[in-house]
Amino acid sequence: AGSGAQTLERVAKYKPDLVLLDVHLPDIGGIEVCRLLKQQMIEDSFIILQITASATTPFHATMSLDGGADAYLTEPIDSDVLVATVRAMLRLHKAERGLAHANRELAIINAELVRSNEDLMHFAFAASHDLQQPLRTISIYPDLIQRALDSSSTKPNAIIFDA
Repeated sequence: AGSGAQTLERVAKYKPDLVLLDVHLPDIGGIEVCRLLKQQMIEDSFIILQITASATTPFHATMSLDGGADAYLTEPIDSDVLVATVRAMLRLHKAERGLAHANRELAIINAELVRSNEDLMHFAFAASHDLQQPLRTISIYPDLIQRALDSSSTKPNAIIFDA
């Protein structure tokens, strides 16, 4: 792309993994383009490698990196350094995508776990409620035995209850 506006359009259209972006562009500054690209990034992630021949001060590098650039190189750039930097940035990008994928899977598993825990709580409540009536019935028998013993002047040999 020959301008900042074209860069914004092409990144939106082609969704690249890596953008090599000059700091000085004819319409919008590269640092501003970088900031806009990173703001627009919702689902798609990409690496921005900012390159410059004239903005070589630490101030420019700081502005660029704070604006969202993932790396900042100044010209003249040795071709081996450029290739190695691009490879490193693409490894980083691959790791970020893997992490994002793992986070999405974790969110799905967490949602399933929450649902499963809710189902388990409902089951425990229902089971507890359903078991209360047999326990109440069983707890009546010691009271009946005690009453029978208290009302009788002699101790019986056996008490028979007809259920």
